[in-house]
Amino acid sequence: MVKDAWAVGQRGGGPDGDPRRRSRRRRPGADRCGRWRRNSRCPARDSSRPSCAGSEGLGIVLRHALTSGVSRVLIGLGGTATTDGGTGLLAALGAELRDGADDPPPDDPGNLLLRVEAIAPGTFPELGEVELIALTDVDNPLLGDQGAAAVYGPQKGATPGQVTELDGRMAGWADILEATTGLALRDRAGAGAAGGLGAALLALGARVEPGAEVIAREVELSAAIQGADLVITGEGRVEHPLGATGYLFDAVMPIHPHPMSVADAMDAATTAAGLAATAGEVVRLVRAIATR
Repeated sequence: MVKDAWAVGQRGGGPDGDPRRRSRRRRPGADRCGRWRRNSRCPARDSSRPSCAGSEGLGIVLRHALTSGVSRVLIGLGGTATTDGGTGLLAALGAELRDGADDPPPDDPGNLLLRVEAIAPGTFPELGEVELIALTDVDNPLLGDQGAAAVYGPQKGATPGQVTELDGRMAGWADILEATTGLALRDRAGAGAAGGLGAALLALGARVEPGAEVIAREVELSAAIQGADLVITGEGRVEHPLGATGYLFDAVMPIHPHPMSVADAMDAATTAAGLAATAGEVVRLVRAIATR
């Protein structure tokens, strides 16, 4: 928890457009922490999700924070269900996106990346003096083999054909953002984070900072774990050998005990059972260490 912070509730849409109530942490000094992960969970996972999941919900929450008079906003990028380049975010903040017929988006926009061809002149959001910080621990560019669609699209249910389509649309979106803001974002580190959401935040003037480091500082983690006998952390996926990460672990325990399909791994009952079993293993390990 951020020291001296309190929760502020705000209703915003999830990636599928369904309204959900969100809370952000706020503390004295007009700071606000936003977490996109909570606004990006789909209730279901299917092959059409990449075409319907959008980031409008984050835009609604960010808009609420800005109108509350904050001077500093932290947005954590990760765990999203979207690959929309932040088009929904910008639309919710007031950018007028246009399709090939120069029409505005529909009431149920879904993934606006698949429709947008331009941003109406004079409508791109201006944040004034607000300090916007995008927190991410990945440095993926927006496009290409290491881009938002190629790396993270399959995790969200995108087929190879959809990945190709999304990457092509991301290229067009990069051109639109550059024409609107003058910023070349396609190769910027972190632009591909959270399904391309990083690019939209960079276009708004955000600064990218390492998420784990900043959060550890904000919550005063070093002081919090002084004298602790046990620290438990979690990671959705470890892409590199643990020895190459620079981190030291006494034990690594998976939630799922064996390989399984993505659909099975995302099943709520399966995950609950796996979490319970892993928690039991942790308790037994701690007990064994304590009695040595």
